[in-house]
Amino acid sequence: MASSAERRELDEELQPAPEGEQVLEHPPSGHSSSDASHGSPPLTEPSTSASGSSGHGALHFVNMSHPEDIRRQSNVQREIRRHVMKGVSDHRGRLRGRRKPFSQDGAQNSRRPAHPESPSPSRSLAPLGSFPVQTNMRMLELVRFANEVTDFYVPFRVAWWEVALMDPGAFYVTLGNSADFWRRLNTNDIMAKTPEIMRHYSQSLIELRRRLDDDSERAKPGTIANILAHVCLNMRHCDWNSWRVHIDGLELVLKARGGFESLPYQMVVLTLYYDICGAMVFDSLPRFSVAPGLVTANSSIRAAPPRLQTILLQLQQMPPDISIAANALQKVSDIADIVNLNSHSAAFWKKDVDAILLIGPPMHYLLSMPRLPTEFATLLGAGDLVVRELIRLVCVLIMSAVKERFAFFTVEKGTIQAKLAQFIASNLQYIGSEYRDIKIWALITAALLEERTMRELYLIKLEEEALASQNSSESLVNIAREIIWLDCLESSGSDELVHDMNLEFGS
Repeated sequence: MASSAERRELDEELQPAPEGEQVLEHPPSGHSSSDASHGSPPLTEPSTSASGSSGHGALHFVNMSHPEDIRRQSNVQREIRRHVMKGVSDHRGRLRGRRKPFSQDGAQNSRRPAHPESPSPSRSLAPLGSFPVQTNMRMLELVRFANEVTDFYVPFRVAWWEVALMDPGAFYVTLGNSADFWRRLNTNDIMAKTPEIMRHYSQSLIELRRRLDDDSERAKPGTIANILAHVCLNMRHCDWNSWRVHIDGLELVLKARGGFESLPYQMVVLTLYYDICGAMVFDSLPRFSVAPGLVTANSSIRAAPPRLQTILLQLQQMPPDISIAANALQKVSDIADIVNLNSHSAAFWKKDVDAILLIGPPMHYLLSMPRLPTEFATLLGAGDLVVRELIRLVCVLIMSAVKERFAFFTVEKGTIQAKLAQFIASNLQYIGSEYRDIKIWALITAALLEERTMRELYLIKLEEEALASQNSSESLVNIAREIIWLDCLESSGSDELVHDMNLEFGS
């Protein structure tokens, strides 16, 4: 790790370039990348390790919902600093040696990299001339930092750099995010924004206002890229007032252009992601429909486990406002099958775009389902309405836990757990014995996805079900296994839960 003196020297060296310092010209107007559609590269980069070990060359996961967590992992922090400081030192040495005047057209003599057979991401960006703004030396260091610290998995890093290169405003936000992450790794202050960070964000807003004031630019993909960048920024900082402003603006722009047609694929995927992430925080309806190309069909009901088949057939015979719960169960069951098949693979958890295509449409469906009416107790079929909401809430909790495993933005899990617990405590008595298997599955799943010290409510309710159905603790867990079960989330805690149930039932 660098000493304090070395760090001060590095900080002084990395100040933004003063006026008049050498910059790299942005592409000519004929090559504007603000509205260009870029082909999609591979979804993930090769991994050197399958876990979050701290050894050199290992893969480390950074939770973008809580970047400050990395400060509690000194080994990870030390590895990032070591890598970045070395990279910056090497990079500056090469740049100083090449600092020559530009020709009139802005071209600069290029130098072949030392290892052309394995270019780093940042080196592959600069020669393309694809930066949408004039780029000084500090900006290039931020680009290098964001793209070359590949030992640390950050979801959507590749997709976001593709989007950032489409618009100056989106590029400035991405630079600000990179500067923010750099600062978090080198200071104890995880909240304050430096003048450099704020300068990038402010410049992005200037670009956004310019586009929105121009009728010919307002509905262009570049405008959407800039808005998406601010939606992402607001969500990372849990600034939900600003998030609403920008998601409202995104909704208006997409309506003005007639939807997602002709938008670059990365933007369509990121719009789905940020829409459902925000909706999960508030358990609200999504703002946007799922783009036609992202919709997935349910598997055949015959592929479901026998016990789940029975439940699905039972629900499908109900009126449409209840039978939609069968679709919810089937969608989550399909996800469980895929996760159970692939969860042992570290590469599976790094396929960010594939993950959104997998869990995004089912999450959208769950969030689009009707909620429990306020006066449900006075309605005919109140128990059916309670079952529908119980299924929805448990499935939303499962999706939140899966989303967390993909290292996606997940701040809503605790809120969902609290809402589900309150719902069960208040409404489980409305569900009749005809839905006993659903109740058992919901209680077991909720208990396994909850902290052990917070399971008392579920243990009490499970004891009631065990007495009513004459089932043992092990039998209750097996019933849940035969409906929807995710090994990576539930299997490790099942024996512990059986032990706790035996203690509760024997008391």
